[in-house]
Amino acid sequence: MPAHVRKVCAALVIQLDGLLDDRDASARNLGRYALSIATAHAQTRYRSLLDDVDLPPDPAPDSLDSGSLVKVFTAGAVGAVVALVVALLLGVSGSAVLFTPLSVFAVVALVAAALTGDVQRITHLLGRVRGDQSNHPNP
Repeated sequence: MPAHVRKVCAALVIQLDGLLDDRDASARNLGRYALSIATAHAQTRYRSLLDDVDLPPDPAPDSLDSGSLVKVFTAGAVGAVVALVVALLLGVSGSAVLFTPLSVFAVVALVAAALTGDVQRITHLLGRVRGDQSNHPNP
């Protein structure tokens, strides 16, 4: 993905994250970005979709690529389904039916993240799920 497109995607993600904190300003910025991108498309200016002042510093090449995270969570989900089937075949009942697959999901996802080098991205994602504002890469 070209550097400018990564920066445009990062700028859009930052504004989408901002909707949680300052809805009015982020909505205005998203509208302005949409107008700028549509104008650039109409004029076939694909290398300057947004002005440089609207672009964040260069994100890491894969910071917006979620393909590896999908692999991590798919591995966790497959492990959880297998654990659920095995638990049911062994006659497990009660809360163990719920907690066994969840535990297997967490362990398999963590191991898969460690093997693919995505532990930091998983940590960031979990921080966002918890609502931890200090975990955002771009305040």
